[in-house]
Amino acid sequence: FLLLSSQLETILRKSLRSSTSIVSIIPDTLKVMYTHNAGKRVKLVVKGVASTTPQCVLSGDMTADVDSVMVYGESSLLKRIKEVYTTDFEAKKLNDTLRTVVKIAKIPNLRIVPEQVTVTIPVEEMTSKILDIPVIPQNVPSNWSLITFPSSVQLSCMMPFSKFAAVDEDSFLLGVDFLDLSRRRLSDKLGVKILNAPEYVRNIVLSQDSVDYILEQKRPAFVVPVDSANRVTPDSI
Repeated sequence: FLLLSSQLETILRKSLRSSTSIVSIIPDTLKVMYTHNAGKRVKLVVKGVASTTPQCVLSGDMTADVDSVMVYGESSLLKRIKEVYTTDFEAKKLNDTLRTVVKIAKIPNLRIVPEQVTVTIPVEEMTSKILDIPVIPQNVPSNWSLITFPSSVQLSCMMPFSKFAAVDEDSFLLGVDFLDLSRRRLSDKLGVKILNAPEYVRNIVLSQDSVDYILEQKRPAFVVPVDSANRVTPDSI
């Protein structure tokens, strides 16, 4: 419905002293929307971009203090609403966890409650760790033996401080690939590959990117023929 200038003046006079004169009202008309609908609870999606200083890292997703909001309006409009978003925002060069108030993006002809939320951007300092990781040969046929020298390589990396205790030798897989020998001379070294590492680990550096190796072909085992009584047959003598 509309509140016209004369109606607004009547409402305003109730809040003013009798000696006060109202010269003008701007705007002179108010459009008021309302609904008897109970509303609809809708998922809230945080839309933002964050970056940290080199010594820190984002340690999780950005989250709001509520995961959903109430949306009010005509039923035909509510049916089409699946998600509600915060306004776009950007936070740069963070070196600590940030909590900031962000408004909810408006949708025409709909009312969203609450109109703003508190967004948390988790940030942690990075720490370093040095480990000796075994080098595991990969794709070696059963009739071949591949041994590397050294058998392990020193690995250094960075990780969030809260993950320091969780990172150990079993968190990584380093390997050399037997199939690389077909592309190289047998005198060449084999390159060490990082085959597995935690996704939160950064700046992985190996003490050496290749290793020496010994490649041997296994001899087939000699089988002595026996008869049904487990006696050696004449053919085997």
